Amino acid sequence: MTAKELHDKIMSSSYEDGLKAIQQYAAEVSREYKEALEKIAQPLKYLQKEADINNVVLDGNIAIRLANDQHWLRNIAIKTLKEQEEQK
Repeated sequence: MTAKELHDKIMSSSYEDGLKAIQQYAAEVSREYKEALEKIAQPLKYLQKEADINNVVLDGNIAIRLANDQHWLRNIAIKTLKEQEEQK
């Protein structure tokens, strides 16, 4: 749900329905940020999960280099922030 969709829902709903919409939106945003933090905190787990999803073998040396690469980790955070900004 975008911020505009949330606004429209609040304006066209009862107080209770508007409050539920706000809570749902907050939960979605919280989940997305939590997922990004988990990727940053446990990059090897994230890389292995992505490798499994894509049915490829994870190269351990490359995975360790990425897990220790502050720029790669930073880009995970930046991507999440940009996605949230685009939803406004």
